[in-house]
Amino acid sequence: MSTGMSAWVGARRRRLLIAGGIVIVLLVAWLGWMAAGARVADQVTVSWTPRCSGTTVDAGKADPVIHSQRGWRCELDLRISNEAGRDVHVERIEVPFGGSNGGSEMRAFDIEDASLRDTAGGVDGFYELDETVKAHTSIEVTLLVGWREEGCNSGGRLAFHDWPAVVFDTWGHTYRHGAEQSLVLRTYDDDHDDVACPA
Repeated sequence: MSTGMSAWVGARRRRLLIAGGIVIVLLVAWLGWMAAGARVADQVTVSWTPRCSGTTVDAGKADPVIHSQRGWRCELDLRISNEAGRDVHVERIEVPFGGSNGGSEMRAFDIEDASLRDTAGGVDGFYELDETVKAHTSIEVTLLVGWREEGCNSGGRLAFHDWPAVVFDTWGHTYRHGAEQSLVLRTYDDDHDDVACPA
């Protein structure tokens, strides 16, 4: 191999090694960035406490059980806690099956902090928020749920698991966390509904 060819091969090899090193450094930085966001997200918790009128609430085995009776209404004091050392920004709260076109006896209503918006089809709903939860603090948002006259009933229990869900950003990533408990309704067959909920 000629001297010129050897020099060209050596230079090309050095360029490839430098490019490979840069890719590895960028990959390690990206993985660290992802891990940092995930560590913060893991320290965000969502829970709520009900305050109801027009009904009774039982302790239940794991979650509160709301008796779904005509006209019931509950304020849910939703607590979003951030035990991490970095702020998180809350974008929205999702309330599955709480939209204007949902079929269950439960629906969500406008709250002081935001109007309820429907997702496509209107079965689910969400609230847009612009709230920052500082490191090692928590915020509370009061949600409002209650009776849906045109909703079906199942003459048993209706559970919405990990309800509601909070969508938040940290480290440039978006995360979605469901509440630690489920929203559970004790439902009854009554005159407002001709048929039980479809299976």
